[in-house]
Order: sequence, then structure tokens, then C-alpha cells
Amino acid sequence: MFRRIVAAVGVVVLLTGCTGSNTSTPLEKSALITPGKQNTLKLRNPLIIGLERFSKDSLLRHASFSYRFIDASNDSLIAGFNEDQALIPASTMKLFTTAVALEILEPGTRFKTSLQYEGTITGHTLHGNVIIKGGGDPTFCLGEQTMKIIFSNWCISLKKLGIDSVDGSVIGDGRIFDQDYIPYTWTWGEINMGYCAAASGLSINGNLYELFFEPLKEKRFDSGLKKVTPFIPEEVFYNKLVETEMDEEEIFLIGHPMTNQKTIRGTVSKGKTEVSIVAAISNPALAAAGEFLNTLCRKGFYISGKAYSVTDSDSLAERLKRSVIIEITSVQSPTVASIVHTTNQASYNFFAENLLKHIGLKVLKYGGTEAGALAVRHFWESKGMDMGGFAMFDGSGVSRFNTFTARQVTWLLAYMRASPAAEYFFTSLSVAGVSGTLRTLCVNTAAEGNVQAKSGTMSRVKSFAGYAQTRSGKTLIFTIIVNNFDGPSFEIKEKMEKIMDAMVQL
Repeated sequence: MFRRIVAAVGVVVLLTGCTGSNTSTPLEKSALITPGKQNTLKLRNPLIIGLERFSKDSLLRHASFSYRFIDASNDSLIAGFNEDQALIPASTMKLFTTAVALEILEPGTRFKTSLQYEGTITGHTLHGNVIIKGGGDPTFCLGEQTMKIIFSNWCISLKKLGIDSVDGSVIGDGRIFDQDYIPYTWTWGEINMGYCAAASGLSINGNLYELFFEPLKEKRFDSGLKKVTPFIPEEVFYNKLVETEMDEEEIFLIGHPMTNQKTIRGTVSKGKTEVSIVAAISNPALAAAGEFLNTLCRKGFYISGKAYSVTDSDSLAERLKRSVIIEITSVQSPTVASIVHTTNQASYNFFAENLLKHIGLKVLKYGGTEAGALAVRHFWESKGMDMGGFAMFDGSGVSRFNTFTARQVTWLLAYMRASPAAEYFFTSLSVAGVSGTLRTLCVNTAAEGNVQAKSGTMSRVKSFAGYAQTRSGKTLIFTIIVNNFDGPSFEIKEKMEKIMDAMVQL
């Protein structure tokens, strides 16, 4: 499952396309048309009728919700409710991250990861260290096959210099970004999970690893003794899984992300002899160095030292500061436009977090989550957006501290229609019933193929924001956000699908 996910993400990174788009100016505030008011629109407008039914639904009895629907051709308001209420958006927060990434980082920008060395070469021996210098490329070594190709090519590059031995170590350097990998508002129960892989200056395999182990036999084991991809140096696991008669399994990892000790908890089906878990890498720079060191050894190189991360050793950092660093070779990421495409199509949290740190680095000269969030806020303020109620604590929407209003995200969507990067932004959004996270949405309805949007989902949160083409040929801009609804997520999704179906029939 893990390899299929990584492979799918890799394909989306590489295969992107762009189409033309219309343009428009940012929307002005206008009067609300709310369901429940007596107006003639109710007699002929299926959207207004659908919104009134939606607002009275029992699932929303205890919920907070808002929506805004705009006719993009003349900026007129079709329907709106609680448009200025700050709500948790979940992954629709990626719209703010990706839009600013296209505007500030520019669509054609790429990020570089370098193979370097410091020291002297005598005969066939490097007396010094091999260094992997990260440039904030979230796609570096994404997938086992890509990892093998890059590291094998790097071994060839070292051999071309006449090197077959290293009297030193392999160093991972991810200092282009801050070392606080994880946004501080992410919850303790999530920070080790695969969907919470955090951004780092040097990444490997999307900062995820997959570990295979015997579920009941082994109570404590070292990652070096098990099948784990990529290699995780010095990680120790305490297995506290219990058997269950049920077919469904729930396996999760807990523990401080900056330590090398983790506990595996949950349930496993009775009789299972091997299970696997996909989890976030705690020290990506160290993992990259460890995986490359193992590759060097497999290729016949002799390495006297170990794998290190620069930030794990003050003395090592000081040595590199005084050393002459020589670049051997490098690899570059796909373009920012391609990374944005994958971020929105796959709702890929890891890419979004990396983009946010790059925004902070570009604008405020600091590659951190908080710097990126501040830069995003300043960008929209400079364009005239009312930022009241807006709060950004990560780039992906994982944080429950994030909030924005329906008016703000609809304003953003209108602004991006006039952006030089409009085509890249539009094509990054999923199409209902066709692609990305919306491929199962509105299937066999009028909205199938006519809604292009970003979805957001987490516990008790559901949101959609994007564009729709109506039967009459109009383009609508819309946002729907619901927090703290009753019932399962799929039920509120079905209610929102009916609104989208009504929307495109205008």
C-alpha cells in the first residue's frame, strides 16, 4: 500500500499539464441572500432551495457552517451565509499556500540537492566527509526506485573522482530550513503518522518509512534488524500491539518525534505473522545520510565513519563552517508548478509544508513554518484582502488552529483568475468525478466534470472551495465550510454533493 501511494504521488509530480483560463478582478463585498428569506429566487433557483434544505438538516443542528456563491462574470453574490465567520478549513488551507507559492516562488522554480565533499583526496581515499546538502526539495528520493537511481548515480560520480574509500563519515545537511520540523500545533497523537510527515531542508522518500515486523513475537527491537525502507539509523521500537478477533487492524506509533525511541500501539488480527506501519521520519537528514552510506557500502566503498546529521553535532557544524566544500554533482526537483499540482490534486500535506517554508525563506529569509505563515498573511493583506478571522499555523491544514472565512477563500479564488499563474493554479485543482481527491465526488450527477475545487476533510470538518461551470455557461466561485457536524463524514459529503449538483444547474 505504501509503495502504491508513493508511486502515485511521484507520477502526479511528473505528469502535469496546463490549460487556458478566463480572468476576473477580486470580488467586492455585496449584500447577502440567505436561505429562509422570502424572495423570488426560491421559485426558480435550485441552489437557493438546496441551501435552505441543507441549513435545516439535522446533521447541522450543532454545527457551525458558512458558504458563499459568486457569479464570476459580474462579481455578484448568488448566496451567502455566515461569510465572515472564522472556521477550521482542513485541507482547503492548501489554497492559500499553493496560490502564494505560485505568486512568490514562481511556477518554474526548482530546488537543488547536492552531493559534496570536504577534505582532501589522496590516491583513492577521501580524507574527509561526504555531504548531502539539502535545498528543500520535497521530491528528493521520493520512492524506492528513485532513491536507488539517484544514489547509484552518486556512487558513479564518486568513482569518477577516483574515490573508493572515505576516511570520514556521510553527513546530511538540511539547514536551509529551520530544525523545528513539526508545526507546534499538530497533536501528539498525529505527529508520527504518515500524513504528518513534516518539512525539512533535506528530505528522503517524502520523509516516510515503512517498517515490517512480527506483531506479537518481538517486544523490543532495533530498526537495523528489521526490513525498513528507507533505513532509519538507531531507531528503537517498543511493540505493545494486542491481538483481536476482528478483521480490521489499527496500528499507530507514539513517542517524541525528536527521540529515537517509539512505541507501537493498537490491534492486529489474530494469527498475523507480519505487519507493517508507515510513519514519519524523525530525523530526515540523518536518514538520508544513513541510506546513502548503506548504498556506498553495497557498491564496494569503504567508509570508516558513520551517518550523521549536521545538527546533531556542534563540532561537526563548526568543522563544516571552516572547511572548503566542493560540489560533486546535484539533482533538481520538478518545478514549483508541478509540486503545487501534486499538492492540490493529492492533498499532499508534506509538499504543502515544504512550500510554506520556502515562502518564508524567500520573503523573510527564514525557512520556518511561522515565517511562511506570516509571509502568506502579508501577501494577501498587500492585495487588499480583509484578514480578520484568518489564522494560519501550517501550510497543509492539519492544524486545528487554522481558520479562515468563506469570504476570504472566495476572494482568493477570484484573485487567482487574474493571476499570471492562473493556469497552473486552476489545473492543480481536482475535477469532480474525474481526478484527484474529487474523483469519487458527484459521480453521475450534473456536477460531474463541471466542478473544479479543493476539498478539506478531518474529524468533524468538511469543506470545499473552487469553481463551477453552470448549464447556462456561467462560471461560479464557491466556498462551503462545515465544522462540528453530527454523524459520519460521508453523510455530510453527500449533502454537499447535492448542493454542487444544484449549483451547476443554474
